[in-house]
Amino acid sequence: MGILQAAKTVQRGFKKASSVCEKLGVSISIAYGIIVFLLVFSGVLLRTGFTLQTYAGIRIVRPFAWSEELARWFLVGLAVISASVAFKRKEHVGIELIVEQFPLKLKRTVAVITDLMILFFMVVCLNSSYTVALQAARQTGDVIPISMLWVKMNIPLGFAFMIVHALSDMISQFFPEESV
Repeated sequence: MGILQAAKTVQRGFKKASSVCEKLGVSISIAYGIIVFLLVFSGVLLRTGFTLQTYAGIRIVRPFAWSEELARWFLVGLAVISASVAFKRKEHVGIELIVEQFPLKLKRTVAVITDLMILFFMVVCLNSSYTVALQAARQTGDVIPISMLWVKMNIPLGFAFMIVHALSDMISQFFPEESV
C-alpha cells in the first residue's frame, strides 16, 4: 500500500505540474503571438507610410529600426514554447505509427523505449540550450541593447516544459489512474 500511495502522490504532482506548464505555455504563446503580430504589422504600416512620405517630400513618422529584431526574438520563443504545448496535447507527428506496427506484446515495451529515448533527447537539448543561453549573457542584440540571455532562455524553458509533460505521461502509463 505504501508504494502505491507514493506512486499516486508522484503521479498527481507531475500531472499538476504538467497542467501548470501547459497553461503557462499557452499564455506565453498567446502573448508572444500578439506581440509578434503587432510588431510586424506596425513595422509594415510604418514602412509603407515612410515610403509614401518620402515620395510626398514629408517626414512625419520613421519606421522602428528595432521592430524586426524584437519580432524575430519573440518568434523564436513562440515556436519553442508552443512546441511544448503541442507535445503535451500529443499534436506532434509521433512515433506511434511505427509502434502500432508491432505485435501487441511488444507495443508497450517499444513505447517505453521510445519514450525514454525522447526523454533523453529532451534532457540533452535542455542542457545544451541552457549552456548556450548562459554563454550568450554578454551578447546583445544588433539594434536592441538587451542581453541575449533573455531571448535564448525561451529554448530551455520550452524543453523543461516538455520534460515535465513527458515524465507526467510516462508515470501515467506505468500507473494508470484505476490501479493507483
